[in-house]
Amino acid sequence: MKNVHVAVTGIGLVTPLGANRESTWQAILEGGRAGRWLEQDFLKDSVSGGTAASPVFSEIDSANSHARTGRTETQVVHACEQDRATSTTKRFAGFGAPVTADCGAASSPVRATRFAIQAAEEALRHAGLSREIVEKSGCVIGTSKPDLRAFDQFLLHQRLNSLSCCEGDGNSFPNNVGDGTDVEGASQFQNEERTRPSISITDLFPSSPAMAVAQEFGINGGVVCPVAACATGLLSIIQAAQWIQRGEFSCVLAGSTDASLHPGLLGSYRRLGVMARAEDDPAGACRPFDSQRCGFMVGEGAAVVVLEEWESAEKRGAKPLAEWIGGQTGSDPWGITNVDTSGEELGSVIRRLLKEHSVRAEEVGSICYHGTATRFNDLCESRAVRKVFGGQAQLPVGFGVKGSIGHLMGAAGAVETALSLLSLRDGRLPPTANLESIDPECGIPLTMSTAMALPPGLLLKTSLGFGGHLGAGLLKRI
Repeated sequence: MKNVHVAVTGIGLVTPLGANRESTWQAILEGGRAGRWLEQDFLKDSVSGGTAASPVFSEIDSANSHARTGRTETQVVHACEQDRATSTTKRFAGFGAPVTADCGAASSPVRATRFAIQAAEEALRHAGLSREIVEKSGCVIGTSKPDLRAFDQFLLHQRLNSLSCCEGDGNSFPNNVGDGTDVEGASQFQNEERTRPSISITDLFPSSPAMAVAQEFGINGGVVCPVAACATGLLSIIQAAQWIQRGEFSCVLAGSTDASLHPGLLGSYRRLGVMARAEDDPAGACRPFDSQRCGFMVGEGAAVVVLEEWESAEKRGAKPLAEWIGGQTGSDPWGITNVDTSGEELGSVIRRLLKEHSVRAEEVGSICYHGTATRFNDLCESRAVRKVFGGQAQLPVGFGVKGSIGHLMGAAGAVETALSLLSLRDGRLPPTANLESIDPECGIPLTMSTAMALPPGLLLKTSLGFGGHLGAGLLKRI
């Protein structure tokens, strides 16, 4: 592989804390936490077991947007156990900023695709790319799964269409579907021969967001969709950078998107025992590396970054935000949901990454952890870091953001890498929200309730995914 330097020239973000880059970043630095209760109807029959309700991170809803500030309005539903008083008004945290009129995100019926287009548009504007460069670029936008709510809607339309073609009284329509909401206007199908769903079968492909981004912005280069569970985002960026380093493209859009607030998924995570529980305050439930941690909370969003060959970026007058040094991938063979808590496999990935780029362990000053707040993940990462960096006088200082925005599943690696890039840009490490007492078994230095100055050196990003997917990336401040 050629010795090619890779510049990061644009960043786009959509998270539960904001619908753009700067509003999200400012909220993260201030210790913002997006955890909210979902309404009871959304969770019933899907998430059960235990006296406490399951908190998840709020939806990103364009209906409650604030165009001027890009910040969300705190409007919360307290809907948990049956004996809990519930609000009569349905509210979620807002999307943060309206989709522009000329952006395809405005008309896409699939949430994950809308997030990807919104993030890509912001990243492209941030990078200041010409149309000619964009057309020749590559596109690597991953996701961990199809948008299951879109899948529900598609199946509903198919069922209604089938019923409309059958003899009968036309009254056999389902009362609920997907997220528990009523099937609005179902009766209108009773007298129609056939309806056309707003969602097509191609919208359900995992590659749909990547193709939608390419079509929206006229990208004619290679378009791929990595799928690697919760490590998808970081692995997408790694692949995009490798395209540039091999000389295949001078510019690539890279990132991932995910919309996982679906009752079936939440029920599955509950049964796996990885979802956090909260008695009163959902915003404080996810506590990465804390001695009292009990799991993650689910969020939605996307991140896209623009990667460019360094000389090409400088030639067009771009100002790089940071340098992507390189990435490595690996696999943990312990099982679909289990991880090797010794950290040996992840440690091996980090060692190979450092060796490939001739980086000494002491040159790494900070780490953005995957940090799911599950017992085994946090132990795995901590022990891997101690194995690799334990010979130093001081371990790199780390942070994790899932206490602020939740676990964004397939979007997590890209969003957290984007936040790491902003950390390098501004010279500040964000707080690890909800971390009060570091687990002695973890034994690593972490930011606590406030941001701190960025230590000198490179920044390491780690990602882990169900099924044993492992990834690590190195970033450099400029």
